[in-house]
Amino acid sequence: MSQVVLIKGAGDIATGIACRLFRCGFTIIMTELTHPTVIRRTVAFAEAIYAGRAEVEGITAVKTDFADIKVTLLAGLIPGNNLLNINKLTNELKYRYERGDHMKSKPKPKAKINKPVDAMELVSVRRQWNSWEIAQVYVSEVSNPLWDLVSGGVKESSPEAFIFGYIWCDAIVSGSVAHSCLHGTAPHSIKICILKKDNPPRIYNHFLALVGPKPPYWQR
Repeated sequence: MSQVVLIKGAGDIATGIACRLFRCGFTIIMTELTHPTVIRRTVAFAEAIYAGRAEVEGITAVKTDFADIKVTLLAGLIPGNNLLNINKLTNELKYRYERGDHMKSKPKPKAKINKPVDAMELVSVRRQWNSWEIAQVYVSEVSNPLWDLVSGGVKESSPEAFIFGYIWCDAIVSGSVAHSCLHGTAPHSIKICILKKDNPPRIYNHFLALVGPKPPYWQR
């Protein structure tokens, strides 16, 4: 089993962190209150406390008894446990675990063929390359991607060229970016930055294919 990360809370921010770490190969366990206070339930694993399971960006979290956490991890899911209101996993999963299926050698996975990026998939964006705030928008909402050194808003210069693009300020699905929305009539077109470290390779490579190689004079 890979390194285990325990995340306290399963709101939208914690869910984004869990998804990122999960894709990087970490094993994720999350805890949550009996009655979660999360607002954006559709993009938070906390919804599993009410519904039994929740799926965000193709990753599934299951509400799990403490004793069944290992079984859930072997099933390739993220266990979430509130220690008060718990659901047991299915008898089938328990049977497979007790039978020792998890000890059998697994066939080597077939080489993955990257499917085209769908317009309704999410891409993580920032206002500047070093902003602490991160938002998620649909891929189709990003227009005019380009290599650039200057961000929107405060016109901050980057130490190297990054992929930038433009979104409408009301297109954010989750998270946030720095934008006051006080000047002129909304919605506003705002310049955002797309970083490789914030996104799965296929999402970042989708935009990389749109902008082409980084210009030689901006290569480090």
